[in-house]
Amino acid sequence: MKDPLDLLFENIKATLKYEGRYEEDSCLISLAFEMRGNKRGEIINESGIEIGDDVSIVRLRELIDDGLVRESEEHDKYLITAMGLWNMENETLLNNGKLVAYVDRKYFTTDTKPLGDMERIVIITLIAGRAFSRENRLELHKDTLLEHWQQIFWDAYETLKSIGAVKSDDKTWDEKIRQQITNEHPLSTIMRNCGKIPKKVQRIFNLAGGQTYYLDISNENTLSDRKLAVLFKKTIGDKLTFDNMDEIVNFCNDVSMKKGPLLYSETNPFCHPKFDTVIENAVLESMNPDFT
Repeated sequence: MKDPLDLLFENIKATLKYEGRYEEDSCLISLAFEMRGNKRGEIINESGIEIGDDVSIVRLRELIDDGLVRESEEHDKYLITAMGLWNMENETLLNNGKLVAYVDRKYFTTDTKPLGDMERIVIITLIAGRAFSRENRLELHKDTLLEHWQQIFWDAYETLKSIGAVKSDDKTWDEKIRQQITNEHPLSTIMRNCGKIPKKVQRIFNLAGGQTYYLDISNENTLSDRKLAVLFKKTIGDKLTFDNMDEIVNFCNDVSMKKGPLLYSETNPFCHPKFDTVIENAVLESMNPDFT
């Protein structure tokens, strides 16, 4: 008769592999870090065992008392717990440093992958809209402001496309965006998929919670030229030249002047024209070959 804990572990591992969700050669990492709650619960429940599956009731009670197994809401069904997974995998995860290495890679290191096109457009949208602080941010839950932000997004796409900083296949791009759209506002769908941006831009991009986003580049009423330059460097890179820099600067400053009052419930001090020169200086700084 197979031990219930071994059986539960084999079941959940098999289910994860069948679903294509087995990551890092670990059930615990796959479930705890690589999926959302609903799917996690579904996989755990599917992997349960029932009385009659050649299972020792006495052994099950021992495992329940030890916190390694728990009773399901379904009658006579038992599920593995996080402690049960840890019991099965801790030797491997700890002895070779796999768990610490995974956590370090996922949460403590900077993502060296370049920004995707959608991510580039989002950042330029926030720069043009001057969402530079927690008090002055893009707020998706305010429907009256969303259409203005949406228009800036599309205009940012056209501007970046014109200098070759994003792909220029309109049909492919349009289809790509609309495939993501369900019953929510298109911009909400786009922003919801921006979770990887912070690690790619030194955490200047900030997900403030409650469907709000901003670029953390201000200190009271001053802006960091360097942080802005980092964003331009990572967003446009070597596509930015002396021949086209005015196109980017003018786009960002024109949006601020014409659309700024429409993007926020209260006046955004960073939409003042005195900050136009900060935008221009940051663009110039980002073009310096020695700037990193």
